[in-house]
Amino acid sequence: MITTFNKLHTLKKIKTVYTAGSFDLFHYGHVDYLQQIKKNFPKYKLVVGLLPDNRIKAKKGLDRPIIKQKHRLIVMNSIKYVDHAFICPIYKNGQDATFIILDKLRPRYVVFPQKKYLRIKKEFTKFGSQIVIQKRRHKTSTTEIIKRIRSKLVT
Repeated sequence: MITTFNKLHTLKKIKTVYTAGSFDLFHYGHVDYLQQIKKNFPKYKLVVGLLPDNRIKAKKGLDRPIIKQKHRLIVMNSIKYVDHAFICPIYKNGQDATFIILDKLRPRYVVFPQKKYLRIKKEFTKFGSQIVIQKRRHKTSTTEIIKRIRSKLVT
């Protein structure tokens, strides 16, 4: 179900697990990642935050995202493993809004594929959340797909 940042507080009373990402050019690696979260937390509602276009542009380059946020949101909403999806807000000077989201949502678990979040593990406990690192099992990435497409266009 598509929701908004402002309505996340309505999900506080249910058991949720949260993850976020760009999810640009949705591919098998994305499906597998979401499927594994749902498999690991079958009794929890999966809430997915999608990074907004301007945050992806700042993070990955001016030619990204390939798919606009409103369309990525529709795609995410169609994935059977996802219970709720929304566009993450931009906070003060384009900063990451993760902790503002956690304050509104209060998920039991927060799942990320990168270990870099472990160094701020204590920050998550302030919101009653436990961080879980779930490595990607497949090396498929949007950036690599784009590189392969570009290399074929040049030759």
